[in-house]
Amino acid sequence: MNHVLNEGEQIYVVCVAIEEGERPNVKNVHDIYKNLSQVFKGRHVGMLHGKMTSFEKDIVMATFNAREH
Repeated sequence: MNHVLNEGEQIYVVCVAIEEGERPNVKNVHDIYKNLSQVFKGRHVGMLHGKMTSFEKDIVMATFNAREH
């Protein structure tokens, strides 16, 4: 992933679970977000999921689309 980011591209990751325990043996979006934030220290890592308000999702998508990360 670093080589893609180094070329100025952006990445998004799809997670199948939002909360812990929703699906057995599957990491949830919060755990993956924490992990990716550590792996990509110094880079912006955002999070968007279906339980966020429309306003929150709009802000996350607007910053992603504007490449403000």
